[in-house]
Amino acid sequence: MTQTAPTYPTTSVVHFKPEGGWVGDVIPFEKDGRIWLFYLLEIRDDPTSGTGWALVSTTDFVHYTDHGTVLPSGGPDAMDFNCYTGSLVDDGDTIHLFYTGNNPTILAADDTTQLQQVMHATSEQGLLAWRKHPEHTFAAPPPYDPADWRDPFVYRVAPGQPWRMLLATRHLDGPPRRRGVVAQLISEDLISWTPVEPLWDPRRYVTQECPDVFQQDGWWYLVYSEFSDAFVTRYRIARDPDGPWHAPAHDTVDGRAFYAAKSVSAGGRRFFVGWIATKEGEVDDGAWQWAGTMSVLEARSGICQPV
Repeated sequence: MTQTAPTYPTTSVVHFKPEGGWVGDVIPFEKDGRIWLFYLLEIRDDPTSGTGWALVSTTDFVHYTDHGTVLPSGGPDAMDFNCYTGSLVDDGDTIHLFYTGNNPTILAADDTTQLQQVMHATSEQGLLAWRKHPEHTFAAPPPYDPADWRDPFVYRVAPGQPWRMLLATRHLDGPPRRRGVVAQLISEDLISWTPVEPLWDPRRYVTQECPDVFQQDGWWYLVYSEFSDAFVTRYRIARDPDGPWHAPAHDTVDGRAFYAAKSVSAGGRRFFVGWIATKEGEVDDGAWQWAGTMSVLEARSGICQPV
């Protein structure tokens, strides 16, 4: 019997927003000439039913095909009741998805803060169906805070070199608002990970969320979202993939409303994809809320321009 391939709704819109929900952190991934935009699906239900990854795809950032939820919450008793931010890599045979697992009922050793752990899923048949590997889950080793161990970003500096994983985390000791560090681990097989020296340890912020690294025009870029009263996406530059990292004269990617931006290369162009926050009551002076509508900027010679 011949099976009919599933069809998905396509919309034409500048700022994508799912029906009945909002766009949280976006995890962009390019494959086969198409840009796949995984994102944290925010429903704002009470009590919460957990967070999963939803997916839209596009070739032009105007026409979006909505594939729905592809990495669902693990359920109320699972470590990944909330499937938070991560990244994807393709090793040639398998596509690997790394994400943050969180469950408000599972606490760190101090019994006062929620635990965060790195989790792993794989697919050998495209980007719509994922097999979770709970046996690969791991928590923060000392001297990092197990309550802040999130947003795994996996990449290679060059083919044949070890895989690197960056984590948004915090030191256990020091001033509470200056413990943020971009931790780094390495792996040969994308399963076993060994901590090495941090990629960046500025001791300036609560933490640097959603780290992202890429190379362009002879420079390495480290992009992160500053978890502070500023709440902006910033970047640092270096000639070497290990730094030292320098702040350019203008180091932000847009303003306060555009957050958690991560980048993707497509057709020789580099794009930042994040979300524009909604405001409580949908009024200008309302409090900022987490999640909103998807927004895309293009990077040109270190300057972000609207698409």
